[in-house]
Amino acid sequence: MAAASSVFLQRSMVVIAADVADALDMSPAEMAWSTAASGLATGALLIPFGHLADTNIVSRKTFLLLSLAAYALLVALTSFAPGGVIFDLMAGLMGVACAATIPAAVGILSLVYRRASRRKNIVFSSFLMGSPAATVVGGLVSGKLASAYSWKTPFIFLAALYAFITVLGCFFVPNVVPGASPDTFAAKPTQFSSPSCHFMPGTRRRPNMIWPSLAKFDWMGTFLLLAGTLLFAVALTIGPGQSWETPTVILLLLLGILLFGCFVV
Repeated sequence: MAAASSVFLQRSMVVIAADVADALDMSPAEMAWSTAASGLATGALLIPFGHLADTNIVSRKTFLLLSLAAYALLVALTSFAPGGVIFDLMAGLMGVACAATIPAAVGILSLVYRRASRRKNIVFSSFLMGSPAATVVGGLVSGKLASAYSWKTPFIFLAALYAFITVLGCFFVPNVVPGASPDTFAAKPTQFSSPSCHFMPGTRRRPNMIWPSLAKFDWMGTFLLLAGTLLFAVALTIGPGQSWETPTVILLLLLGILLFGCFVV
């Protein structure tokens, strides 16, 4: 379900976009951002969150459960959005939560199934199957709930689903040790059924090891790329409505191109 979170959300928003726009009186630009914000945030932040998961500031299980809980909470709060701007902001925050769940889930599976085997192929195939399944199921379920009740119902359903998955994760997701061998999990099967959400010995690095690891990542380059993409996308969104010759649109385009250039250099 971690791989399906982003696709499920985007598909649901596409299906109910007209109902949300009518209920919140959204402009065409706000409608465009409601369907694009989550995907843009997810794609842009996958690599930074993957690096954070690899630094083991907290265990991968804790990282995954926190991101799933944040996702469920944000989806639930989205149903109470009073206007289009808040709705778009919540869509972006949900995309951030999606970006945090995927690297943690992949990291756990990679540590549990390190050796090439038929079972590993089945597990990763099942994990990747979540995206196409969410494309179909997300659209059908969201459309049915929205037509039967209101546009808020799909978000409430999705929040309840991922809250339930978070609870299940406390009991069934293994709290893997990055430095352990694959035989460790075979010798200690109780780790898979442990209800504890706390750290296991060896899953957390010392503070003097965390900061050098974080410093190796190109945070400035990430900021320049994300800021440039955001400014450029905003300019393209508001340009048709405000005229391309307005100072705001021209300034956003120039700043976006400038930040892109700084990133390349």
